[in-house]
Formats: sequence, C-alpha cells, structure tokens
Amino acid sequence: MKENSSASRISEGLDELHIAYSTSGRVEPALLLLIYVAILAAGHYIWHTTPSLLFSDANWLVIPMCLLGDAGLIALCLWSGSVKSPVSISVDGTVRHGVATWKFPGPMTALVGKTGGIKAPPRYWIDLRYGPAAARLPGDVTEGQTIGMAAQINRWSRQRVQGTSDPFDSAKATDPVNWGVYYFVLLIAMFLIGSAFSDNGTYLNVHAKPGVWAKVSVVIFALLVAAAIGTRWKAFASAGIRRGAIILLAEVAIAVLLVLAGGAIGGHSAQALEAAFTPGTVVTFDAPLRLTATTQGKGCHRYLRFADPSLGRVIQYCDPHSLEYWSKATHAKVTQEQNDLGVRILSVDGASN
Repeated sequence: MKENSSASRISEGLDELHIAYSTSGRVEPALLLLIYVAILAAGHYIWHTTPSLLFSDANWLVIPMCLLGDAGLIALCLWSGSVKSPVSISVDGTVRHGVATWKFPGPMTALVGKTGGIKAPPRYWIDLRYGPAAARLPGDVTEGQTIGMAAQINRWSRQRVQGTSDPFDSAKATDPVNWGVYYFVLLIAMFLIGSAFSDNGTYLNVHAKPGVWAKVSVVIFALLVAAAIGTRWKAFASAGIRRGAIILLAEVAIAVLLVLAGGAIGGHSAQALEAAFTPGTVVTFDAPLRLTATTQGKGCHRYLRFADPSLGRVIQYCDPHSLEYWSKATHAKVTQEQNDLGVRILSVDGASN
C-alpha cells in the first residue's frame, strides 16, 4: 500500500483506493451537525407540544421549517460531507461513502468544488463525475489538499477502474436545469406574499378546508419537486451510474418532505391571498379595548387584542392610531369582511358608551 501525508490519508491498493479523513477535519463538521440536529429537535418539540395549525396566526411556520430541516438533515448526511465517513473506490467502479453506494460503469473524473463567501469559511468537495451525473464526496481541509486528493483519485481511476471510458467530456459537462432554485425562489415569494396579507389584516379560519388557490400551490410545488428529482434520476440513468437503495430511499424521502414543506408555506400563503380577495359579509362588532405595550424599532409598535367571534380565537391587529386617540375610548368597534376562509379587518375605531 502507498500512502500520502496530506491531512486526509489516502491509501492506494491494487483493488481499492481508500480515503480516511483526518480527525481534525471531521471535528468541526460533526459539531456543526450536532448543533443543527439540536436546533431541529427543538423545532420538533415546539411543533408537538404547542398548538401548531397550518392556518393559524402563530406557530404555523414551525411546521414547514421542521419539514425543510428534516430534508436538509438527510441531504447533509448524504451529500455535503457533514459526516466525513471513510470513502472507498473499487476497481469495478463501486464507490462507498458511509451508507451511500454508487456503481460507475467506468473510470470517473474527480472535480473540485467550493462553497463559502466573504463571511463564511470556504468548504471543499469532490464531484466524481461520469457523463451528466456526479456523486459528491467531502473534500479536504484546504483547497490545495482537495486538489491533490482529486488528482490522486483521477490518476488511480484511469489506471485501475475497469469498464467503459466516459464518452462525455466530464470536465466540460454542464449541469441540467436546477429546478431546486425555482422551488426555493417560489417558496420565499409565497412566504413574503402570505406575510404581507397577514400583516394587512387578513386572518385565516383554522378549521376551513383548503381553498382552490391553496390546492393549486401544492400542485405547483409538487411539480417542481418532481421535475427536480426527475432531472436528477434521468442524469444518473443516462450516465449508467447505479445507486444504492439507501440513496434512492433518501432522495424519495427528501422529495416528499419538500413537497409537504412547500405545500405548507404555499398553501398557507395562497389561502390568505384567496381569503383577502374573496367577497364576504361585512360585519361590525364591539370589542373590549385591550392594547399591548408600545415598542420601538421596526414593525408594528402596538397591537389591539380582541376575540373575533367568527374565528373563535383572540387575534392581534396592528394599531393604526396614536395612543392619544384611545384616551377617550371605552371600547373598540371592529369592522371586518368575513368568508369561509377567514376574515379581513377593514377598520378598528374607538368608541365610547
């Protein structure tokens, strides 16, 4: 066996190349992963111990955040190198990294990738590419060490790995359409739209059935996820790379979680949008005058709290008046438009007996 002296130990044999990442290189990713798991566990605790309904005003966001967190945890463990398990590459094209397994039809090309920005420390990975598909492995601690690791993998792969040579120029291969980008752009846009209407006085009926717009948004997110996973699976099929059952099950689980998370955010926001634009019955009722303490900074400085009879719960409405306005008022007069999906506050004025 022949070994190099880089931060990660690479051992070359006649039948297998073995990569063992250094202890120092594994400590930081492991600690970050533990922090991630702790935060995710806290989110699940909140979800399961407090009233968290999708069409409620409070705590609804914990539902999609936990679903996205679960999907992210699976992805981190499988692909991003957060768990730097040993890697082995066999002469028959089999690559093993932890519980993940890929079977390449021939010699693969190792390409170096990098993430990180001005504030975030850079992180490196290696893409084992064959044709239009690639299996991602963790890189080394530094860019130079990662480049050296990739060069050693490429040399050993060309000399030892059996099978058909890559008919594509993997170094110049272009990635297919990244449907995941469209998914997250739409996710953020829907969240901002829903937040805008919630801040504008629209409150959902937690017991209402999903409206047409909410159902359409779920379908759109499901189509985006289906396009993303379909593109990925097509790339692996055309390249002839076979993946282990654990990878396939993990990708299906991630897809389901992304559909549920996207449907939750999109459904809530679309429901609020439809509730705001659906004509309803205008009603007026009196409510006791209850104001929260005045705060400084961005956002609403003070709220009125009152029980909404049509929703059956207490809601908070941003006070549109000055504090002096309420000095002579004994109660609040609320005017709202209500429909089957929720209510839209039209005005809240002061009144006296």
